[in-house]
Amino acid sequence: MKNVLLWVLVGSVCLMGSMSSSTDMLLSSQSTGQGASPTLTLVSSISGAIRPKSIGHSGNGRFFAQNMMYMHTVTVYDRNFEQIKTISDEIDFSHFQEQGFKGKAQGAPVEIAFSPNGQTAWVANYKMYGSAFSNPGQDNCGQSTSYDPSFVYQINTRTLTIERIIKVGSVPKYLTTTPDGRYLLVANWCSGDVSIIETSSAKEVKRLPVGTHPRGIAIDSKSRTAYVSLAGERRIAIINLGEFTMNWTDDVGDEPQHICLGPSDRFLYIALSQSGEVAKMDLVKREIVAKRQIGKDIRSIEPSPDFQYLYAVDYEQAQLIKLKTADLLVTERSATDPKPIGTTFDTETGNVWVACYSGSIQIFADGLYNQNATADAMNPASNSRFAPYRPGTASPTQQPYRYIYGETTPNMGVFSPGEPVKEEKLPSETIAVAPAPQQRLRGEVNNGYHIIVGSFQDERQAQAYLRELRKSGAEVQLIQSNQVYRISAGAFSSKEEALAQLPGIKSTLQPNAWILNP
Repeated sequence: MKNVLLWVLVGSVCLMGSMSSSTDMLLSSQSTGQGASPTLTLVSSISGAIRPKSIGHSGNGRFFAQNMMYMHTVTVYDRNFEQIKTISDEIDFSHFQEQGFKGKAQGAPVEIAFSPNGQTAWVANYKMYGSAFSNPGQDNCGQSTSYDPSFVYQINTRTLTIERIIKVGSVPKYLTTTPDGRYLLVANWCSGDVSIIETSSAKEVKRLPVGTHPRGIAIDSKSRTAYVSLAGERRIAIINLGEFTMNWTDDVGDEPQHICLGPSDRFLYIALSQSGEVAKMDLVKREIVAKRQIGKDIRSIEPSPDFQYLYAVDYEQAQLIKLKTADLLVTERSATDPKPIGTTFDTETGNVWVACYSGSIQIFADGLYNQNATADAMNPASNSRFAPYRPGTASPTQQPYRYIYGETTPNMGVFSPGEPVKEEKLPSETIAVAPAPQQRLRGEVNNGYHIIVGSFQDERQAQAYLRELRKSGAEVQLIQSNQVYRISAGAFSSKEEALAQLPGIKSTLQPNAWILNP
């Protein structure tokens, strides 16, 4: 179908002026929010011959751990936490079309990124080992192009084999793909630049000097702008991906590492490793609007599917920390194995995977999103205002529908695409919703097994979302129970029938759709 993608808002208004320099006291209790109950539960731990620097989810039920030079492997797991493959980082240059290199070499898998469809994984190697490499970079390197280059491996996520290799700069620390899948961007720590790779050809088309120790990368939903954190300069580089031009932000804080862009493309969330803080930057105003100390050494942040929360890991204090995106207040802390360093979220199950550099992977279920919890807890939208956000689903051609929120009670007002929005009431985030399919409801609205694509506590918001889905051609209905308003994309007489239809609705309408039997 050629339906236009819709955008809807999540979250409440953030009152920016009152939170610019607040600090969150470190609490020993698990839940730190007022009246909040713990939602994170450790469900499994994976150990063995691993030293994971990062963990990544393909979106297709496979999880990749990058084990650096300590193991020279990438280990792959399924949703049952079973290891299904160990991929060696050893390559033979004679098998690839890379000029100037001969013989065999080993890498040091450090980070991973995936194509939007999850069929390709790109693994950055911290440095290379072999006769052709005699001057490797390291963490404390100065900015120089004299260090050895390194390589990114292209891995087929179905066959789990290395298909191509691409030469990049020195010590590639992080990488990510544009939402449209056209480019792969790689942050080269020691050479102080960003490699821009055309994914179709697996060729580096541009290398841009950005500054000292580039680390994190975030790309807007239209694939037009990339943001790169500079850990050695306390600022963010901004790359125009159409013209390959650049500018920079002002000081954002000590040692910015991982960064995360909200689905509205307006707010950038920044993990500040040295100070143990997380910052929220307004990219329109180019200023930090919230900054909060949540730990001692924050290495990675990962959003929840509805973008209401961030999951951060404190490397020094061995904690998984859950905090709100609206005001960066911590709601929960869970102890982890030593040296937690990387995270990824599985939208299918509601599990948070944590890579611990000490030699384990730990999986925490979040009761707000976990599919094995109660019906309301299974659907994150029952605790937020709109359907869940799925990173990577935004299209470069979509036109956003914008809503205005009042200062207190959300007052819905629909604006046409492109119409200006009053800045003082601009919402904190927007989320992308995939095109709606032509699904025909069967059975009575309040009977049978329903496939739910949205859940709301406010009837006005549910009605607004219902209208937007119907505009795009979806046959959806509103059902109500226990003061919760849900949008059903199908009612079926049996659970088996609903399960048979669920994959189609997930792929075309809502990737986090779930089944309810009222």
